[in-house]
Amino acid sequence: MTATRVMLLLALTWLVIALVLALLMRRRGYDFYSWLVLGSVLGPLAVPIAFQRIRYHKRLRGASSQIASPMTGRFHVLFWYRGGAEDVQALRSALTLFGDRVTSLTLASVLDYDCETTWSGRASQSEAKVALEDIASGSGWDSADTVLLFGQGDRAIADYTRQVGIDMIVVGAGKSGAGRQWWTGRSRHLTRCQPVPVFIGPDDLHGMSP
Repeated sequence: MTATRVMLLLALTWLVIALVLALLMRRRGYDFYSWLVLGSVLGPLAVPIAFQRIRYHKRLRGASSQIASPMTGRFHVLFWYRGGAEDVQALRSALTLFGDRVTSLTLASVLDYDCETTWSGRASQSEAKVALEDIASGSGWDSADTVLLFGQGDRAIADYTRQVGIDMIVVGAGKSGAGRQWWTGRSRHLTRCQPVPVFIGPDDLHGMSP
């Protein structure tokens, strides 16, 4: 085997490691492209860094889950905004359906862990905050809270739910187009992994008021 082939094989192995690492980290709630770049630069050396980051956030999640203090006598709703009009419609439907029984409302977005610490992540945080504030102002709810969470979506919502004492989660059903089936499946999975009931909004916005 020539030196050129050896170098090509090493480069290919390096890129495969970077791709696999980025995919695994995305499933754990991290930014895919950040870890793809890091893996491409460091190769196998990025693996222990990834494990360290996972252990760090796992310890944080474990600590936060132990300080749960559920509210009593309150109907506290957590609205999870994932970026679609379906989510906003789900919130409107839930507020209309449950009316005065909703005594507290929190609007949340979940960003990946890397948005919490990187320079570029600050822009994502600002955009997410603005989006939540716009939805809050249009919801007709005078005292809605907004919060940014970080990590893997389902887990971050579950941890916050236990920590704060949420009584119900509201989320949209899914997107239209090719990704709709996958997105709807994720919403249904959400109902099985959350510690409280989940209100999933209408699958179809057609014919519904804006």
